[in-house]
Amino acid sequence: MSRISQISGSQSPPLPLRSRKLKEVREVTDISPSTIIKPNANLFITPISKTYKAHGSGACSRRDWDEQLERGNNGEQVMWDGPSKNYPKPTAGDLMSVWHHNKFVKIYVITEVHDPGHRLPSWTQNIGQSDRVVVYLACLHKIDWDTWISIGGHKRCMGTSLIKTHAEPILAHIQDQIKKNTDKK
Repeated sequence: MSRISQISGSQSPPLPLRSRKLKEVREVTDISPSTIIKPNANLFITPISKTYKAHGSGACSRRDWDEQLERGNNGEQVMWDGPSKNYPKPTAGDLMSVWHHNKFVKIYVITEVHDPGHRLPSWTQNIGQSDRVVVYLACLHKIDWDTWISIGGHKRCMGTSLIKTHAEPILAHIQDQIKKNTDKK
């Protein structure tokens, strides 16, 4: 998977997650979109909280996502919970939209899907999500908030789910932007 995920940034001594700005995973630019995004791909969405919950008060998407950025910065696999069993099971080639309210949405391709046994030990606070599959992610594209809204993206997001309404224009935008990036080479 070395072609799929590259990390930006320099090596520095580790600091607590809250006291440093984590570098974002660089977008994929060297792979044709047709080889990684399957036809009729499902488009999932998951919200990342703006603030941290107090330790011990349950799952905190912000803390969990910062952990994933840390893993990416360390060259480890970025992963996330799949949706609940009320939605289709994700498969490789589906997409995950990581939603940061009023900021941006990062689009990741799901590269692998694993059973709940692959959950990280740090996810034990996520009571009620222990039966969800684990998806491995590779960053594809960042969509600024205004563009996200203009192409029909969700203004509100409560929990990991499947985008049904306006999925086609969002997918078309993603494919178009990735094609533009690959055509530049």
